Amino acid sequence: MNYLNKKIISFTVLTFLFFCVLAPTVLAVDTGLDTTAEVGYGKTLFDSKIKGDKDISSIIGKIVGSLLAFIGVIFFVLIIYGGFMWMTAQGNEEQVNKAIEIMKQAIFGIIVVAAAYLLTKFIGETVIDAF
Repeated sequence: MNYLNKKIISFTVLTFLFFCVLAPTVLAVDTGLDTTAEVGYGKTLFDSKIKGDKDISSIIGKIVGSLLAFIGVIFFVLIIYGGFMWMTAQGNEEQVNKAIEIMKQAIFGIIVVAAAYLLTKFIGETVIDAF
């Protein structure tokens, strides 16, 4: 290992150790922002003023939000998979084209899902505002 690599590695290790030692001190600092009392968090669940949503629109909204998050994860995995296939193609034109096609389809899919969500949200808000 040459001198420059040793210097870079030692600098990285020292920086990492410095921040590991400093982190608990920073987390112990009192910022004066005691927001838990304002929100209604109690020491136990029974003392808390936060209640679950019993409204059907809130429940459906949470389900849709969870599904959109899951679709986002699938999109991310497909993009990573396509990129990995492209990088490991080693000049194989068929595998490169397959990887590009996977990424194109993933991008097209996320655009369709986002457009459908935005259209539904726009129509829903317009209908609610009309009444």
